[in-house]
Amino acid sequence: MEDLKSYSVEELKENISAAEKALDNLTFSHKISPIENPLRIRTERRALATMKMELHSRTLQVVNEKVSAGELTSFNARAFLAETKLPTPMTLVKLKKIIGAAN
Repeated sequence: MEDLKSYSVEELKENISAAEKALDNLTFSHKISPIENPLRIRTERRALATMKMELHSRTLQVVNEKVSAGELTSFNARAFLAETKLPTPMTLVKLKKIIGAAN
């Protein structure tokens, strides 16, 4: 977990895509012939989930910083989503829920 915090957003996205490919290859090879340690699938899946969780927490951190600074309100939420490149996709409903919880 400490290593993930030192990665940039781009490095995290690259690691996520590599982990997804590795997990697909692992499950595919396990379906064809049983692999030696099938618990590796669970370990890889959990590692992938941890990376995705870190990326999502960075998105929430960006949104919460904008809300606390007063730059993001429910009135400009749609424009914020259109012009800002967030690390992970977010819907307008989710964004307004975060804004409402902060107020």
